[in-house]
Amino acid sequence: MKIKGKTKSGLYVVSNTYYYYNTYGIPLEYIVLFLAKYGYIIDWLDLLSDAVDMGMKQSNIISKIRNATLDVYGKDISDSIIKRIHLCLKNSNILNL
Repeated sequence: MKIKGKTKSGLYVVSNTYYYYNTYGIPLEYIVLFLAKYGYIIDWLDLLSDAVDMGMKQSNIISKIRNATLDVYGKDISDSIIKRIHLCLKNSNILNL
């Protein structure tokens, strides 16, 4: 994993998390929980982009992100993360919708 920066609230933003999910089969919920415990947060668009590049359907990875964040952060934060992902996708050419 690589540290990409820091949020306004002081959490470190990490990329390359899909690699651990895909290569080692670590459940996304465990990755999210472990990172949250130590003050890190996943770059969700990076994870989504990497997953789509590896052949996963965009809707499937968004569903996995929703389930993982719901388990770790709760409904309000999970909904906020998914809403921001959709907003970013809508306003950019990061991935094909």
